[in-house]
Amino acid sequence: MSIGRAVLKTLLLRDNNISSPVACSDVLVNQLIEHGLGPAAYDANCRHKLITTDDASNSLLAADLTARAITASRIDAIEAVLHAFSSSDIRSVLLKGAAIAPRYPQPHWRIMSDVDILVEKHRLTDSVSILRILGFTKAYPDPESHWHSHHHVAPMIHPRQQLCIELHHALDSSSWFCTEELSAEQVWRQITPNNDFSSLTHSLSPRLQLHHMAAHWYLHLIENAESYGGHRALFDVALLLQGKTIDIGYFPSTKRLSFATLTIMLILRRLGAVQLPESVVNAVISDQNLEETILDFNTRLISRRLFALVDFPTTLTHMIESDWIKTALVTDDRSLFHTKRFIRAGFLIRDAACHHSRSTAQRIWRKTEQEN
Repeated sequence: MSIGRAVLKTLLLRDNNISSPVACSDVLVNQLIEHGLGPAAYDANCRHKLITTDDASNSLLAADLTARAITASRIDAIEAVLHAFSSSDIRSVLLKGAAIAPRYPQPHWRIMSDVDILVEKHRLTDSVSILRILGFTKAYPDPESHWHSHHHVAPMIHPRQQLCIELHHALDSSSWFCTEELSAEQVWRQITPNNDFSSLTHSLSPRLQLHHMAAHWYLHLIENAESYGGHRALFDVALLLQGKTIDIGYFPSTKRLSFATLTIMLILRRLGAVQLPESVVNAVISDQNLEETILDFNTRLISRRLFALVDFPTTLTHMIESDWIKTALVTDDRSLFHTKRFIRAGFLIRDAACHHSRSTAQRIWRKTEQEN
């Protein structure tokens, strides 16, 4: 077992029965902090499940204290926004980190880089006006027209509290999310009251929340291997599924959503964080007509990135493979998942990525497409 995998398993499970504590280098501790896992690592260090140097322990303590201060400030700011929305009869739904943070052993373990709030599209203008009254301003200089095709309006930031809010009218604008199951109509039918805040607000139903987080996590990783947030999503989904035995009812009917959900569950199963029977995996593969080879490849590829706890630069190979997989899943073109095609194209792309330009690699790719 790699050190990175052992560390993540220790943090995820918080298992006091783990016989051997994991030694964690200063470099790895810094990476945990950069990935937002400092508070969880500090807890493991205090329980002697994560062994570090004194300097690293001090760094973890500093990360924990900083997270506490940031989280307390952001929760107060979120409460003010939710209260203002509720007072104006604006229905709101907390998405992603803001919705899942209260499930953590302590809320500050889930630092929110920004806060995503879903409101009904016809109340967007009113919602923006309320944020301005509360002191929020545009976070980026882009003209309003830049955001017309997005699933949220221009992000707004509170200069003093340094809290960025994205007001959503849909879950995402990517073609990946263009499914009936994630449509605005379905979303508003599947909301549940969120009792973690004093003001009236909502969360997505647990099942819809799972699909949204898994799809966002998967799309985020294959589009940008260098970005942060992949590890936090593992914790989010593990907490959402904590103590549950998963059956096929957890999986959506859309292939690409099932692909993403199954991928993250398989990775969590490798870490011992979810109970996922093999019979369920086989049933999903059969029901969704998934190509097992591609599923296995992606699970291993993403696992290596996550367990290494280091940045993986976006390579030509990564970009083309990602485009291919996204295209295949969005268009539901099973021919793109042909095993021989995958293996042959993979070798050609890797060779082109090492020795030629991107345009040359793309020509080889198109030739491979024609030959298959």
